[in-house]
Amino acid sequence: MRIAAIDVGTNTSHLLVAEAAPGGGLRPVADDQRFVRLGEGVDKTRRITEAALERLRAALTAQRDLARACGADVFTVGGTSASRDAQNRDDLVEMVRREVGLDYEILSGDEEALWTFLGATSGAAEAPDEERIVIDIGGGSTEIIAGRAAPTPA
Repeated sequence: MRIAAIDVGTNTSHLLVAEAAPGGGLRPVADDQRFVRLGEGVDKTRRITEAALERLRAALTAQRDLARACGADVFTVGGTSASRDAQNRDDLVEMVRREVGLDYEILSGDEEALWTFLGATSGAAEAPDEERIVIDIGGGSTEIIAGRAAPTPA
């Protein structure tokens, strides 16, 4: 099974297509990054502009098509800071569902931090029980997360 995950941030849309690797974990199959500038003006107006929505629609359509061409059969799309902060976030979610055909989940700040930490520490074979600090400086938010590394699958 191949899985496509798309992370929609304030400035970029990142796609990763991966499949289960022998012995556990994931093996990347394809990746893609698009600059959409979704957060353009959100701090000032609290709204995602029509131009930003159009850039996102085009980016997600291209990434969906690339993932399908790579054999992805499961999709997950998560929006972060700009999506969370926008008053018209429901319009954003509806546009993605209607025009791109993908579900769009807006992550809370805590969920974003958790996924960032798990991604950064997954597969930490050396000293998996050690405390780690992960810092993610994004276009609209910064997360600082401390905890124990995610164990490497056996």
